[in-house]
Amino acid sequence: MSVRIHLISVLAVVVLATPTFAQFFVPIYSADPARRTRQLMFTSENLRNANDTWERFWFLDQPSGLTPYPVYRAAGPGFYGGSGRTSTFARSSAAGSSSAAPSAIVRHAPHRTPTEADRRMERRRTEEEREAEELRELFALGERAEANGKTKLALIYYRMVANNATDALAAAAKSKLMLLANAPS
Repeated sequence: MSVRIHLISVLAVVVLATPTFAQFFVPIYSADPARRTRQLMFTSENLRNANDTWERFWFLDQPSGLTPYPVYRAAGPGFYGGSGRTSTFARSSAAGSSSAAPSAIVRHAPHRTPTEADRRMERRRTEEEREAEELRELFALGERAEANGKTKLALIYYRMVANNATDALAAAAKSKLMLLANAPS
């Protein structure tokens, strides 16, 4: 009887100590709605990144090195020390020439399909172009407001450009801000 009670108590301790069982007693997420929302967003972001990690691990985001046609000694005959085999076209074109060794034809793989990294870079580039265009429009709005005598509005536009641009446009916006700040009101 005591052995049975001892085994049941050990089993109960093991079951209660496992993390999968503990989650029934201790909630995973916070009771505060704002904090719980943030925690759930982090969890979903981690799950979304798991798919990208899986593709990177199995090299699914890389282009294939395989070609739809066989390539034999694409580097040319004699590249590895042997005579090598060349295509019929290379042999026929070399037959009329005075050189003894025929030239090889190097076949190139067709255009590779864009990877996820390529698509991300393209999205980033288009996003940067769109932001640069918005900043140019804001600068033009600031110039228009300054021409119409609305210096406070022009200051707002120039500040937005100066805070977000990183090129000559930011320098121009900062110089406009200095001029408007020093101008009598």
